[in-house]
Amino acid sequence: MGNGASATRRPAPPAAALYGEFALSGKASETIGISGQVAADSGAERLLDGLVSTLGRGVGARPVRQSSTLPWLASATQAINDPTPFDRRLKLKSGYRRRRFTDQQIATAYRYLTGAEHNDPSGHLFINTYGGRVNAVSPGTTAMPHRDSIFLIGFLAGWQDAAEDSRHLTWIRELYHDFYAADGGVPAGEDDDGAFINYADADLADPRYNTSAPPWHALYYKGDYVRLQQVKRRWDPRDVFRHALSIRPT
Repeated sequence: MGNGASATRRPAPPAAALYGEFALSGKASETIGISGQVAADSGAERLLDGLVSTLGRGVGARPVRQSSTLPWLASATQAINDPTPFDRRLKLKSGYRRRRFTDQQIATAYRYLTGAEHNDPSGHLFINTYGGRVNAVSPGTTAMPHRDSIFLIGFLAGWQDAAEDSRHLTWIRELYHDFYAADGGVPAGEDDDGAFINYADADLADPRYNTSAPPWHALYYKGDYVRLQQVKRRWDPRDVFRHALSIRPT
């Protein structure tokens, strides 16, 4: 993810039709995954070839490549239907990014994914492409204001045994904090753009884990939060529908 990726901020870069994901797993599985998804009628093979070639440039490993063509609905629901070993207990964290990672962040990710001291066998870090047409929408048009990023980072830990909660939660919380150590343990720096509410993380509302100046709702909604509060007061003034990260009436 070099500085050249900033071209994806534009509404219509050449590869805007391509969705890509770069997944780094813990040392236990020793796998690095690159996946791409694109409409078949938009030069799919060329775009997928370009993705594999660009991300594999200078890498000695020879990739194992698989591809398939699916109807849109089957493709969109495939992840929901696929059984996974993480179908019981899951912790996700996220961060939007405007520029490449810092050297410190790369070193932190490497240490937590490979080091004997920090490694979690279920731990993942994944990077999803962003920008393109997403950034053509004004930040105030919807409740999702993140319209100035080049990719979304996901931090994931999944497990089945409740007795292991502390182990896995400690791993992902420490990774996230150290990754964003320069900005209070959360994606609140100049090159960050907050977090993704669909990867809801109650830690962002906890001062033990978020020591940055911006509150949790600024990371998720920025200035749109005031308007969302107005809607909340209109339709749910008694705060009947609530959870750890729900819109507060006041």
